[in-house]
Parts: sequence; C-alpha cells; structure tokens
Amino acid sequence: MVVALLLSMGHVQAEETELFYGYKSHHWITDDYTNDTHHMAGLKRGNWVAGYFKNSYNRDSFFAGYYRGKEWGQVEGFAVLGAVHGYTKCYGEDGTSKNVCPMLALGVSYLGISRHFKPSVYQLGDATVIGFRSEF
Repeated sequence: MVVALLLSMGHVQAEETELFYGYKSHHWITDDYTNDTHHMAGLKRGNWVAGYFKNSYNRDSFFAGYYRGKEWGQVEGFAVLGAVHGYTKCYGEDGTSKNVCPMLALGVSYLGISRHFKPSVYQLGDATVIGFRSEF
C-alpha cells in the first residue's frame, strides 16, 4: 500500500527513484535485542521514502518519511525524518502492542561504483546497519 502511494505521487524523474536495502547491524548501546539481520527495504521517490524492516526485536516494522541528502564528491550524506510503526516503546521493548514512533535515520553512501550499486551505512537509533542503494 505504501509503495502504491509513493508511485502515485505525481511526476518525478526516473533518476529520483531508488531502492534502499539494509542487512546487518551493530548495536552500540542496546543489549536486549533479539536479532541483527533486518532486511530493510525501502523505496524513495523524490524526497519521500517508505519501507519495511524486521526490527531488532524481531517485529515487522513499517516506516515513512521525508528524505534530504547532500553530496560531497563521491559521497552522499542523508537524513530521513518521519515515523516508524513496529516498536512497543519508542526506544526498547516492553512486550506490549506496537506504537507509532518518531524516526530520524542518518546515512552515508559511496557513489563512485555505479548508480545501480551505492554501498551505504544507515544509523537507526543505536544500530549501525550496512546495505546499499540502487537507482532505477
């Protein structure tokens, strides 16, 4: 449903559509997490991004937000400000029902290989996630 909404958001040039993928993470503070493999997949169209991941407590999580990036030569830094649904507390886990929480994700991508493969590092809370981005 989120992907259909993004695809229907007016005319945007093809080079502004990207797939995001995040795989493994390292948690810097949290020690009660249950997994470090997330299979985060997101679609960015223009400045909007939405997607899915298996969070660190093994719960299905969905996110949507506004994307902003800045390039420095072969490197792009970026931020996504939005919301995520899938955690029971906005930081941590208490076993109750899922909540909608604010989300700030930061990242950096290397642009020097190909527009179809941009190795990336995402920072989500205290989890640093490795992955890639791909334009299509």
